[in-house]
Amino acid sequence: MLKIYNEDTNPQQTTCEPLNGEPGLLFHEFIFLLGLIAVSHMETSALVSQKIEDFFVEKLNFRPSNSIKQAAGSPSRIKVAGEEDEYYDEEVDSDSELEMDEQ
Repeated sequence: MLKIYNEDTNPQQTTCEPLNGEPGLLFHEFIFLLGLIAVSHMETSALVSQKIEDFFVEKLNFRPSNSIKQAAGSPSRIKVAGEEDEYYDEEVDSDSELEMDEQ
Protein backbone atom coordinates (compact mmCIF):
# COMPACT_ATOMS: atom_id res chain seq x y z
CA MET A 1 0.00 0.00 0.00
CA LEU A 2 2.87 2.39 0.79
CA LYS A 3 4.38 1.69 -2.63
CA ILE A 4 1.12 2.68 -4.36
CA TYR A 5 0.85 5.80 -2.18
CA ASN A 6 4.40 6.89 -3.02
CA GLU A 7 3.88 6.28 -6.75
CA ASP A 8 0.65 8.32 -6.94
CA THR A 9 1.54 11.34 -9.07
CA ASN A 10 -1.87 13.04 -8.99
CA PRO A 11 -3.51 12.55 -5.56
CA GLN A 12 -6.27 15.13 -6.19
CA GLN A 13 -7.60 13.03 -9.09
CA THR A 14 -7.04 9.61 -7.55
CA THR A 15 -10.19 7.98 -6.25
CA CYS A 16 -10.63 4.89 -4.19
CA GLU A 17 -14.09 3.50 -4.81
CA PRO A 18 -14.84 0.04 -3.40
CA LEU A 19 -15.71 -2.65 -5.93
CA ASN A 20 -19.09 -4.37 -5.74
CA GLY A 21 -19.16 -6.53 -2.63
CA GLU A 22 -16.27 -4.71 -0.94
CA PRO A 23 -16.99 -2.78 2.25
CA GLY A 24 -16.91 1.01 1.93
CA LEU A 25 -15.52 3.47 4.45
CA LEU A 26 -16.95 6.96 4.91
CA PHE A 27 -14.65 9.86 5.80
CA HIS A 28 -15.94 10.21 9.37
CA GLU A 29 -15.47 6.46 9.85
CA PHE A 30 -11.87 6.78 8.64
CA ILE A 31 -11.20 9.64 11.08
CA PHE A 32 -12.78 7.60 13.89
CA LEU A 33 -10.45 4.68 13.08
CA LEU A 34 -7.45 7.02 13.17
CA GLY A 35 -8.61 8.12 16.63
CA LEU A 36 -8.83 4.51 17.80
CA ILE A 37 -5.33 3.83 16.49
CA ALA A 38 -4.07 6.93 18.32
CA VAL A 39 -5.66 5.91 21.62
CA SER A 40 -4.27 2.39 21.47
CA HIS A 41 -0.73 3.29 20.30
CA MET A 42 0.16 6.64 21.87
CA GLU A 43 1.56 6.70 25.40
CA THR A 44 2.09 10.47 25.60
CA SER A 45 -0.74 11.32 27.99
CA ALA A 46 -3.50 9.87 30.15
CA LEU A 47 -6.00 12.10 28.35
CA VAL A 48 -7.59 10.56 25.26
CA SER A 49 -7.91 13.95 23.56
CA GLN A 50 -4.20 14.63 24.07
CA LYS A 51 -3.24 11.20 22.70
CA ILE A 52 -5.29 11.85 19.55
CA GLU A 53 -3.78 15.32 19.07
CA ASP A 54 -0.25 13.98 19.64
CA PHE A 55 -0.87 11.18 17.12
CA PHE A 56 -1.99 13.62 14.43
CA VAL A 57 0.94 15.97 15.11
CA GLU A 58 3.75 13.46 15.70
CA LYS A 59 2.79 10.57 13.43
CA LEU A 60 0.74 12.23 10.66
CA ASN A 61 2.64 15.56 10.61
CA PHE A 62 -0.38 17.81 11.15
CA ARG A 63 0.29 21.21 12.66
CA PRO A 64 -0.62 21.64 16.35
CA SER A 65 -4.16 22.97 16.69
CA ASN A 66 -3.07 26.18 18.42
CA SER A 67 -1.16 27.21 15.27
CA ILE A 68 -4.17 26.91 12.96
CA LYS A 69 -5.98 30.21 12.57
CA GLN A 70 -9.61 30.50 11.54
CA ALA A 71 -9.69 31.59 7.91
CA ALA A 72 -11.29 34.89 6.97
CA GLY A 73 -14.84 34.30 5.86
CA SER A 74 -15.21 31.15 7.96
CA PRO A 75 -18.56 30.59 9.65
CA SER A 76 -18.95 32.32 12.97
CA ARG A 77 -21.03 31.30 15.96
CA ILE A 78 -24.24 33.31 16.44
CA LYS A 79 -26.09 33.31 19.79
CA VAL A 80 -29.76 32.42 19.53
CA ALA A 81 -31.81 35.33 20.94
CA GLY A 82 -33.51 34.47 24.21
CA GLU A 83 -31.81 31.09 24.57
CA GLU A 84 -29.09 30.42 27.12
CA ASP A 85 -25.96 28.72 25.72
CA GLU A 86 -27.56 28.00 22.33
CA TYR A 87 -25.73 28.94 19.13
CA TYR A 88 -25.90 28.25 15.41
CA ASP A 89 -23.26 28.47 12.68
CA GLU A 90 -23.56 31.37 10.26
CA GLU A 91 -23.55 30.22 6.63
CA VAL A 92 -20.83 31.34 4.24
CA ASP A 93 -21.25 31.56 0.47
CA SER A 94 -18.63 29.76 -1.55
CA ASP A 95 -17.96 29.07 -5.20
CA SER A 96 -15.42 26.39 -4.36
CA GLU A 97 -16.66 22.89 -5.21
CA LEU A 98 -14.05 21.38 -2.88
CA GLU A 99 -15.13 23.58 -0.01
CA MET A 100 -18.76 22.61 -0.57
CA ASP A 101 -17.80 18.92 -0.40
CA GLU A 102 -16.06 19.48 2.92
CA GLN A 103 -19.12 21.07 4.49
